Amino acid sequence: MYEHDGVLVDISASGVCFRVRAAQPPDAMLAFIVRWEQENILLRGRVVRSSVQQVAVEFHQLPPYSVDQLQRLTASAH
Repeated sequence: MYEHDGVLVDISASGVCFRVRAAQPPDAMLAFIVRWEQENILLRGRVVRSSVQQVAVEFHQLPPYSVDQLQRLTASAH
């Protein structure tokens, strides 16, 4: 995840929240990988909220294969 590791806190069809060690600038565009079981899901989005402890990202222009993976991940989490 953007040169740093993070811990997944929450994920939905519209965005994700990570626990991180460094805040990110508001509105920054990030590309990152979420590792879920045996899959690596390439995601990207815009920082909507950030602190030293957590970053919330709203997904933006995801490729179709990432949308499919994300839908499987969120469906299996419920």
